[in-house]
Amino acid sequence: MNCLVTGGTGFIGTYIIKELIKDGEQIIAYDTYPSTELHEKVLGKPEREKIKHVQGDVTDLAQLVRTVKEHKIDKIVHMAYILTNDTTANPPLGLRVNIMGTNNIFETARIMDIQKVVWASSISVYGPASKYKEKVLPNDAPQYGANPYGACKSFNEQMATHYFNRFGVDSIAIRFAWIYGPGQRGTGASATITRGLMENPGLGKEGLVPDGESMANWLFVEDAARSVALACKAGKTETRAFNISGDIRSMKEAADYVKSIIPGAKITLSPGKGVQAYAYDVSLIEKELGFKPKWSMEAGMKQTINTIRKWHGLPPV
Repeated sequence: MNCLVTGGTGFIGTYIIKELIKDGEQIIAYDTYPSTELHEKVLGKPEREKIKHVQGDVTDLAQLVRTVKEHKIDKIVHMAYILTNDTTANPPLGLRVNIMGTNNIFETARIMDIQKVVWASSISVYGPASKYKEKVLPNDAPQYGANPYGACKSFNEQMATHYFNRFGVDSIAIRFAWIYGPGQRGTGASATITRGLMENPGLGKEGLVPDGESMANWLFVEDAARSVALACKAGKTETRAFNISGDIRSMKEAADYVKSIIPGAKITLSPGKGVQAYAYDVSLIEKELGFKPKWSMEAGMKQTINTIRKWHGLPPV
């Protein structure tokens, strides 16, 4: 099978490709600005040799269709997206990439009769905890996205349902929580916290964590990637978008754990609660995709720290 992965040289896309190659998929990595830097760190040479790179933009429908036709694509994994901070700062760009770009994926799948589309939604479709009375948020809970990014994801889910009902485009969305792991980049909250709690302390530098009173949903990148691989192999599911969850733990617990494995680590938790993660019903993703997380917060953080140390020629902690 030939699988097109948009955002294929990015953080999550790289780990997804690693999982898909295990399943025998031939990968076409599609990016506006392809970079093999993370591939060279995360993927072995035999894996990298199974990847074809295409420079492309998801806002260009014609190019997507040409790429799918040229490479005889059977499945699409869509990870190309403008993240929260950049969508808030530049709404026109966010809408163009996140709304039109994602819709172009569904339209390409319709035109080219693609077997399966798996794409990244987000728990950002939900609003603050104050909007809900439930202790565990159902998979079909009302959506009150509190920022442009969450609103885009919510609209994408509506369009995925429309394309399935009207045109038979089979797609699965995974509502990712906060994803962390080695290779996390950028200026968003996930990258900032990964640097402050794992990368910097792991390299003997001081770590600074914004909103240090927050509760976070800690989803390790390898678990996130495995959920996508399972979705790619699934038949038609009853559910179009799935909640997913890692450990829900505080920043203080995370910082205390890092200090326990790196004696003398200097980590400053800045005041502020930020987003307070809450519990999600994940029974449907367990039932329909067979997914359960394998990585606890502690195991994922230690793996992240040791991988980063390895990349810098340092021994594990």
